[in-house]
Amino acid sequence: LYTLPSQLGQGINTTETRARYILENKIENLMNYGFNTVFNKRIKDLFVSVGANANIYKNRKYKVLEDLLGASFWMDVDQFAENLGVDETFQQNDLDNPNRMVREGEKFGYDYTINVNRAELWGQAEYTMKKVDVYVGLTVSNSSIWREGHVANGKFPTTSKGESKKSNFLNYGVKGGVTYKISGRHFLTANGTYFTRTPESNSIFVSQRVRNDLVNGVTNEEVISADVNYLAKFPTLKVRLTYYYTQIN
Repeated sequence: LYTLPSQLGQGINTTETRARYILENKIENLMNYGFNTVFNKRIKDLFVSVGANANIYKNRKYKVLEDLLGASFWMDVDQFAENLGVDETFQQNDLDNPNRMVREGEKFGYDYTINVNRAELWGQAEYTMKKVDVYVGLTVSNSSIWREGHVANGKFPTTSKGESKKSNFLNYGVKGGVTYKISGRHFLTANGTYFTRTPESNSIFVSQRVRNDLVNGVTNEEVISADVNYLAKFPTLKVRLTYYYTQIN
């Protein structure tokens, strides 16, 4: 006989057995809608490309009870908090359904969506000469990221359900490179790039599984990279020697 606690301090008697150990599936239900367009133009030895793209990204993350391992139900509470004996409301994973008895195939624990809207403009120019080829490219983009909680967690009752504040990140980048044709079979190339990029969502939110609170002072990541190459092309053999350097801040 198990006495099910309630927030009213009463009990509900049941002969069902409560699971202490289960198998669970962590689900990521990803949807990504994209738009992309490119325009190319050749003007003698100059080749120009410009483009634009946009993405709407939604990733809903939640858990599903896979196997009760012989028990009848799982209690949708934070077991760690429960073992500490803290207030019962604090233990709840879903305040709208306190002490919910979870069956196999049902959601439990956490349920939230990470949203990212991103738009980018870019351009690249390539110039070909007899002994040297050069190119340069530029890009600018903006990303808007926010979390939407689908359940109210007892530890964060006012900041876990609903939409968080949107975080906007303006990014830019530049790249360039040169190829020197020693001969028809031997080449030297060098490339370099500097760009910024939006951090991952788990670096933006304090604890994205259970609340909308943002980490203070989050900024774009910065990437600096360069490489130098020697290439040799023969009928039966190709050789490539590369030195590269990358720094991520």
